[in-house]
Amino acid sequence: MTRTAGRAFLADPEKHWKDGRSAKMLAEAWESAVPNLPLELSDAFAGTPFETFDPVLAIPEYEVDLPGGRRSSQNDLFVLGRIDGELAVLVIEGKVDESFGPLLSEWLRSASPGKLRRLAFLQETLGVDEAPMDGLRYQLLHRTASPVIEATRLRARYAAMVVHSFSSIDSGLDDYRGFVSLLGGTGTKGRLERITGSDDPELWMGWISGDAKSARSSVPEWTTIHERSTPLPRVIAHADWGSDPRKQWMCVAELRGGRRYHIASPEPVGTPGSLLHRLRDRANGDGVAVGFDFPIGMPAEYARRAGIRDFLEVLPQLGHDRWADFYTVASTPGDISLTRPFYPQRPGGTNQRHLTEALGVADITDLLRICDRANETRGAASPIFWTMGGKQVGKAAIRGWREVLAPALRDGDLDVTIWPFDGDFTELIARGGIVIAETYPAEACLHVGLTPPGRGWSKRSQDGRRAQGELIEAWACQRPVELHDELRARVGDGFGPSKSAEDPFDAMLGLLSMVDVALGYREDGAPDSDVVRGVEGWILGQADPGVKGLRRP
Repeated sequence: MTRTAGRAFLADPEKHWKDGRSAKMLAEAWESAVPNLPLELSDAFAGTPFETFDPVLAIPEYEVDLPGGRRSSQNDLFVLGRIDGELAVLVIEGKVDESFGPLLSEWLRSASPGKLRRLAFLQETLGVDEAPMDGLRYQLLHRTASPVIEATRLRARYAAMVVHSFSSIDSGLDDYRGFVSLLGGTGTKGRLERITGSDDPELWMGWISGDAKSARSSVPEWTTIHERSTPLPRVIAHADWGSDPRKQWMCVAELRGGRRYHIASPEPVGTPGSLLHRLRDRANGDGVAVGFDFPIGMPAEYARRAGIRDFLEVLPQLGHDRWADFYTVASTPGDISLTRPFYPQRPGGTNQRHLTEALGVADITDLLRICDRANETRGAASPIFWTMGGKQVGKAAIRGWREVLAPALRDGDLDVTIWPFDGDFTELIARGGIVIAETYPAEACLHVGLTPPGRGWSKRSQDGRRAQGELIEAWACQRPVELHDELRARVGDGFGPSKSAEDPFDAMLGLLSMVDVALGYREDGAPDSDVVRGVEGWILGQADPGVKGLRRP
């Protein structure tokens, strides 16, 4: 992330991202120290477990949800790292001349039940039996609770809250010392101290002073976390689209505060025909991105033979007129034709050769799209028109095209675009409306940082799914996202022992991949090819293997 990228995370960028303000000065101080920690912080860590702190990632303007209201604790800098193999959470609060906000007595004036509930939660988190109303600053209370909350969530052993001050007169130091004394500490400047009685996790606190002039000099760039300037969709949803409606699950992420996605536990898709309307309502009319794990597009060789040059143009026609039998799965080889390509209706005496001969192609691989072909990390997908076997996708495509995509294109009440046919993913989500994209859970595993399914683990096994939990949590920690407690529990349990648990698991994986692309951590991957953007389509986030220059049939 460049030094200006952190600006996008601020609640009020115009107000806070200025020379002499803590947000910009903190970013400059930390960036100028890369790949090390700021010297004043390293000095304060000396003689403590944090002396060996090895940072893994840093996220500016990191939000920690608190009960009793919608407003979260927005921490200036969240740093996740390790200390001798143990996870450690570090939260940095930057200060120049800003105060630590209202006194607790002021914040509690005409307090709602929600505020009282929040105060009780913060006191319990920090082990404070009774907080002095007059002398305590509310911000210190919830900022110090933030690393404890996150360390507990991540099962980290260590938590620390450090004030990084750039004030020449140590503005706010007295408030800090008064608060630390309440917790049993001294508040000594320039030193990290452990708060007694904090064991799980251990809580450490410190106040350090930075040099404002050196912080602004020669600032390099640091690791990209998120640098997306285009508007984000209010809702991102991903549906695992089995041919059996009872196995159709979706996972939904909702943008809160304009900066952070909250990801809910998977839920049943419900009636397919109303899905897009329901998602639009869920977004209050704002932008929606929705992914489906059925093919959206046709093999180029089939399209050439059928005289199809534009997938979106022919899609609403399928099932009507010349294409009246398109969705009727052929029962015998003699039933197969270019206008009735799905086969077979039932097992017994069937062969993929029947399909290739009837459709006039040389080999079954001619009925694979470019994005369906095998690559270094996974095998080939099943041909779209083959409807038999555990890997088949034909029946899901039939239901998806007939019940969702084609009706959506004909619905004048919906503003729908389909990627990549209508444009680049970032351009489509920026214009708003509903953006539809194709996904593939086996591919999504790679985007989230998992090893390919079938190489040491299986999505069909509870133990295999459970073993991916730490990697999924690590992915979430590196993104401005929050996993709902119920989802986190399901991830930790491998989504349970049910034979159908793979379906909600896939719904979640596809969503995480979509969020990655929407936030700018991953390109959409679609090649600049007439074939891909006109007929075949692409799998969101899948890398381009180099097919530029291909022409539409």
